[in-house]
Parts: sequence; structure tokens; C-alpha cells
Amino acid sequence: LRGVKQKAVSAISMLNKCEDCPQKVKSAVSQALTAEEIEYLIGPYKPGGATTLANRAKQLGLGKLSTAVLAGHAVDINTMVDANVEGLSTRDEVMTGIQHIIADIVSKDMHTLTMMVKMFKDTETIETKVRQASSSADAAPTGRKRKRGDKPRRCQELRCLVRHLHSHQILKLNREEKEKLISVKISIPHHRVSSFIRQAKEHWLTVSVQSLVWKAIDDAYDRLMMPSYIRRIRSEMTKKAHEESVAVFRKNLKKILMTPPVKGKVVLGVDPGYAHGCKIAIVSPTGTPLHSGVVYLHDQRSKEAEDEMFNIMMSYNCELVAIGNGCACRVAESFFSQMIEKGGFAHLKVQYCIVDECGTSIYSVSDLAQKELPNLDPNHRSAVSIARKLQDPLAELVKIDPHHMGI
Repeated sequence: LRGVKQKAVSAISMLNKCEDCPQKVKSAVSQALTAEEIEYLIGPYKPGGATTLANRAKQLGLGKLSTAVLAGHAVDINTMVDANVEGLSTRDEVMTGIQHIIADIVSKDMHTLTMMVKMFKDTETIETKVRQASSSADAAPTGRKRKRGDKPRRCQELRCLVRHLHSHQILKLNREEKEKLISVKISIPHHRVSSFIRQAKEHWLTVSVQSLVWKAIDDAYDRLMMPSYIRRIRSEMTKKAHEESVAVFRKNLKKILMTPPVKGKVVLGVDPGYAHGCKIAIVSPTGTPLHSGVVYLHDQRSKEAEDEMFNIMMSYNCELVAIGNGCACRVAESFFSQMIEKGGFAHLKVQYCIVDECGTSIYSVSDLAQKELPNLDPNHRSAVSIARKLQDPLAELVKIDPHHMGI
């Protein structure tokens, strides 16, 4: 509430500098309960460029005449015609200028805006179209030439009510639209639009130059009110999606950080791999590396690996194995499972656990890892990190940036 109050104070200060802002708008801002409501109220009165169509017409002196037309007073438009002034040289140009000013007034009227929101709420339909350039499976984001490693983007067309969209769908649409893979359109049912325009014309009913006022209302809807309404809907959609995504991230992060530790155990960390073998590291109960190396578990060298693993596990009395869940994870799991099943570790009651290795590779080449483990190769540091993640997940995860944690 304190933030809303501060926003209301700054908004009223801005509105006081606006000459055409009515007092009822300022009162509504001071009574607003949310920042979104304040933003909606002050939107039409935010300082714009001096080159808007309404401002140009006002600079030509059509402001008072427009107000008189809107109030239903009898006016003589021909008195404003001046052949030497651009924008006033003909009756049609004067009429157009008046129309722009009236459209600006209508688009800022609280009653009209409130009526539009009430009539359009929960009826908005969103529709996406795949752009021609992105219809090919080989198309790369932002139209650039596809490089090795780029994944084909499969964009799907969508049509549904805005209120039925899930947060992850909204974020996906925003990304694809930013990369120019799709076009996004929000529309209102035709009968709702017709009903709103009819009621708006009844609200602004005048005796003087009625056709001009009605044209101005149509112009206000098409050029000012509807684009502003769509921007508001898109902004609310994105804000809601961001809030929900942060909430999900926070929930998942808490779950990972609160993983219970395995204290007082010597752990063998295994970073699985094929071409360069599986990196292993024995870590003491306090997290100190005791041994590191490379074994090959998936080819004809697996027999040698069994003998080596037996000697290592027996030497350090290690009964706990942490296997990273990356490439070749299942091969390493199968290897240790078979050794345990056939009693390959003698009297040791060896157990293994699959550990999430997201962020481990990033950590292994970081300055912090270089400082902690200066004598180890980065590949072996990753095996140490995997073992430590099992021993004390929180102490190891705080070393990794949140966006590298695979959440």
C-alpha cells in the first residue's frame, strides 16, 4: 500500500501539469487501490509528443470550437477556414482537425473507458499466425542464418480466449513474437464492439454537427482506445505470467536448496561421459578431494574399470556413489548396479544415487572453483562438485548462479 500511495502522489503531481485533466480523474487516482488501476487512469494523460493530431489541431486554434461542437452548441465551421494556413485551408481540413480533438477527448473520458472495460472484459480472443519465414523447420530465430547447434523452432498457430492462456504459453508467445516467428492479434467479438460504439454515441449525443461527433467516436475507438486497451491487456498478461513464473521458480528452488544432506560419508562422485570417459573423484566427509581420475565404463575397458573401482572403493572405505544425471548417466548406473548385484565390492555395502549436475560444468571452470581446487583439472572438479552436492546440497548450490541450476 505504501508503494501504491507513492505512485498515486507522483501521478497526481503529473496530472496537475496537464491542462485538460478533469478533477474526477485526480480523485479516482487518489482512491485507487492498486498500481495497475493508477496506471490505467493516468494512461491517457501521460505527456506525449507535440506532434499528435489533437495537439496540432489545438495549435491551430480549434480547441474551443471542438468543445462547443461536443457540447451541442451551434457553430459556424466556415469561420475557421483560412486558405493561407495549412490544416485550415478548407472546410474538410477544419472538420478533420475538430474530429481529432473530439476523438482525443472521448478517448480520455472516464465514463467511456470504464464502459469499454466492462463490456470487453473476459471476451478478448488472442490469435497467432506463423510468419512465412518461420514456417520452415530450418528457420533460425530473428531470421539469421541457422548455425550448427540451433534447434528447429516448431511454432504452432493458436486461437483462444485470453483468460484461458497459461503463464508458460504467454511467455512462449512473447519470445516467438520478439524473434519475429509469429504475429499476435487480440480481438473483441464484433457484437461487443458494435454495442460499445452505439452506447458511446448515445452518451455523446449532440444536436450540433452530430455526424462529425460520431465520426470522431469511431476514430477514437479505432486509433486511440482499442490500441491502448490491447497494450493494457498484453501488459497485464505478461506481468501475471512473470509473477507466476517467479513463484514456480521460487518453489522449485526452495525444494532443491532444502534437499537433506548426507553427512559423515566418504562419497565417490562420478561425472559420466563417453568419448573422454567418466571422471571420478573420492571426497572425504568434509568435502576434501582424496583421489581423482578417469575410467571407461561403456566399452571393452569396463573390466579394467571394475578392478580399478574395487581398489579405489576398498582403499577409501567408500560406500556411497553420486552419479551425475548427464550424458552416459544410465551407463554408469548400470555399471555400478551390476557390480553391487554380483558383490563386486566385497564386504562394502555400496549404494548409489543420481545427482542433478546442472551448473556443475559452469562451476568447474569458474574463478571460485579455481581458487578452491587449484590442483585439479576442470573435468575432475565437476566430479568433486557432484559428490559434494550429495554431501551438502545447499553449500554447493550457493556457488552456482540461479539461471544455471536447471530450474
